[in-house]
Amino acid sequence: MKAVGKHFSKVAEKAYARHGVVWAGLLADWPGIVGSPLCDICSLEKVSWPRHSTAQTTNQALDVPPRSKHQKIGGTLLIKVAYGHALEVQHTVPQIIDRINAYYGYGAITQIKIIQGKIEKPSTPQRHILPPLDPVRSRQLDDQMGDIENDGLKEALRNLAKGVLAN
Repeated sequence: MKAVGKHFSKVAEKAYARHGVVWAGLLADWPGIVGSPLCDICSLEKVSWPRHSTAQTTNQALDVPPRSKHQKIGGTLLIKVAYGHALEVQHTVPQIIDRINAYYGYGAITQIKIIQGKIEKPSTPQRHILPPLDPVRSRQLDDQMGDIENDGLKEALRNLAKGVLAN
């Protein structure tokens, strides 16, 4: 058996070279970057980069040591905005750019282009209800978790044990 991390760098290298590290972070943290009101009415489409947009090339011209060879700068972010909200989002574009660049700590995005369309909300995952534990196992769990004072932690561990023991 081989570790996944050994092969991950080869796969990630190609993706980072093409998209930079910005796209993955935007996808993962978009609600945290722009906030709930904007996140509800717009979605990310893509980021396009100008030629020679790596920070390494720019930093060499400025005699600044490079942070990463995959750190791209000056990108254009394309976002889809729900019908009827484009003007509202257009007025907040400077703040969105500032938030994104503050999140990354450098000038990753310099422009935002807006297209209008239908925004599809991600479906909420259905919670899987676990069957109750039999009384013997329940007492065993209570004995093992007797020293835990935090009720939230105790409940989380109990749910974890239910999931493990259910299989």
